[in-house]
Amino acid sequence: MFQTIIRETGFTITFAVLFAVVLNYGVWGAWMGIVLGEIVSNNLTMLWADYLVKKLIDISG
Repeated sequence: MFQTIIRETGFTITFAVLFAVVLNYGVWGAWMGIVLGEIVSNNLTMLWADYLVKKLIDISG
């Protein structure tokens, strides 16, 4: 749930507004911002999960 909240509020909305409004790409920019926000947040989540799994393996081993 934490990852979903961060993804939607932190990355997706931020990138969508950045591309659509700030960079003035309109609707196309909003969609590309959504895609980029998902990609960035999913990659960060993967790195975070990998770190936590390795940490748990070190603790149990």
